[in-house]
Amino acid sequence: ASMSLKQLVNSHDVYQAFLEYIQKKIELHQRSLEVATDITDIHRLQGQIIALRRLLSLRDEVNSMDK
Repeated sequence: ASMSLKQLVNSHDVYQAFLEYIQKKIELHQRSLEVATDITDIHRLQGQIIALRRLLSLRDEVNSMDK
């Protein structure tokens, strides 16, 4: 699995498309968060945004596993 992730994060075009997808998902969740009124929904959306933001640094995380 580690090799597959390494291929993903080190393929410039593929990784750029991945980052764009993650950014779009974050934007969608932020829009939902802006109108959410239920505290459970707010917490769920916040958690999803945090998880997606962690994926934005996937390249650094994967590449640091070799060190």
